[in-house]
Parts: sequence; C-alpha cells; structure tokens
Amino acid sequence: MLEFIETIEKHKLKKRIAIIDIGSNAVRLHWADTSSSGHYEIIEKIRIPLCLGKSVFKTGEINSKCEKELITALTEFKKALQQVSVSKFLCVATSAMRDAKNSADILKKVKAKTDINIKIITGTEEAQLIQDSVRQVLPNLSAPCIFLDIGGGSTEICFQSKSDPIDLNSFQLGTVRMLEKMPDDLDKLKNYLKLLAEKETTKMTIVGTGGNLRRLGKLKKKILNNSNVSYLKGSEFNKIFKEISDVDPLKLMKKYDLKHDRAEVIGPALKILKTILEIIPNEGIHLPQVGLAHALLYELTITEQLELLH
Repeated sequence: MLEFIETIEKHKLKKRIAIIDIGSNAVRLHWADTSSSGHYEIIEKIRIPLCLGKSVFKTGEINSKCEKELITALTEFKKALQQVSVSKFLCVATSAMRDAKNSADILKKVKAKTDINIKIITGTEEAQLIQDSVRQVLPNLSAPCIFLDIGGGSTEICFQSKSDPIDLNSFQLGTVRMLEKMPDDLDKLKNYLKLLAEKETTKMTIVGTGGNLRRLGKLKKKILNNSNVSYLKGSEFNKIFKEISDVDPLKLMKKYDLKHDRAEVIGPALKILKTILEIIPNEGIHLPQVGLAHALLYELTITEQLELLH
C-alpha cells in the first residue's frame, strides 16, 4: 500500500513542459514530462524548416512571407501544446531574430495573433545555455575545454580554462550566412581561436552541440560504419569532411537520408568546424547530442520543482 501511495504522489507531481526555439534555419518544439526528482523526459520533438535567416541576412528584416509562416507555425504549436496539456512553456529566438531590424514589430504581431511571448536571447546567453546543457550529460569534463554550437546565423563559443572565469562569445558566423554569402565574423573567430591556442599549452577538450553537430554524429555511423556517435576523432572528421563537404544537397539527401534544409547547411557547418579543429590543439570532438533546447527544458524543470515546493 505504501508503494502504491508513493507512486500516486510521484505522478501527481509530474507536469508537462515545453520549449519553442526560433532559430535561423528552423522552428522547433520540444515537450517533456518533469518528475518529482527534478529530471525531465522528452516526449516529442517537432521541427519545421523556416529559414528566417535567409530573409534577415539578405535584407536586414524578416519579410512578410517569413512572418506569415512563423505565425502559422507558432499557431500550430500552440494548438499542440493545448492538446497535450502542457502546464508551462517558454519560447525563445536566437540569431535571426536578434539581428532583424523589425523584430520588435514581429514580436508584437506574434503576441497579438498567438498569445505567445517570444524572448530574444543574446549570443552570450545562448553560449551559457549551451555550456549548461553539456554539463548535464558530461559533468566531469576537464579544463581547458571549448563548448561550441554552430547554428544558422551564429556560432557560440564557451571557453573554460583551468583558472580564469568562463569566457562566453558569440560570432556572426553561421551556415545560412555562408550560403547567402553574407559578411561574417570568420576572421574574428580565427583571431580569437589563435589567442586561445597560444595561451594554452595542452590539448583542449572540444564539445559540439546543436542540430548540425548532432547530425555529424549520425553521419559518422553511416559513412564510417561506427555506432559511437558521441565522439569523433580528428581523422574521422577529416574522412567525413572529404566525403560530403562539397557534395550537392540533393545527392546528400538521397545518399544519407537528410532533409533538404539540413542537406543545404551541413557542408557550411563542417567548414566552420574544420576551421576550429585546425586552429585549436585537440584529439577530437565530443558530440553529446544535446543543445539549446535541453538547457531550456532543464531550466523550466527546475522552475517547476521550486514552485511545487512553495
């Protein structure tokens, strides 16, 4: 009987939460169940290709077509969240919305039509969240280490040395910017990495997060027939890079079962990663299969637990 009561109490404490991530290349919805122990379990993930970055990085604004598509996507997400009884959700936007001159107007229209509040997070906030997501699954990483996320509009770098405070940086260098041949922070990133390489005398631990690098782990399995998708040696990366970096997206879709929008950006993502790996002394890259969404879900889980305690 006591075990039965404990089980009932545990489920009474369980709540469903969700996050919406408005990126430069897609809009994503994750929902999860929280437990009384303070953990979460992702129940469903939905990704809608919606390339806000192509509009923003070309013209400086989110155009009317993208605005309409964004509102449609968020309306459908809101319906889904109501259907699955989500008690709390958070909607954030990153690089494309940060850079759009008309972002304030877009936020007002989204609020009016969907009743969703969008929070635009800064590049350094994004870098910190990425580090947080990694620490959830790899708590014992030794310094010096670099956490990186290569997105559509920006690349976030979080550097942790053995003694100095954590250094958070966001560079305007992303896969969509490269595809659109827009000005970027490539030289700025290279100079920053060279300073780190000069400062540190030992090889650094590199950890990659986000959709592009999660896909890299899956490509390793397909191309190299190696099921360890959580770590990539430098030699393995070079083989994958040679295999797909300049291949037509349509061929990548057919050969490696990639969606069109991912096939378009995976080449630029690998070129950015190659730049990083060539400058920073390393033995390979950890691919823990987490990203911004996981950090945001964790934050919501903690918030839910605190509210249950009060």
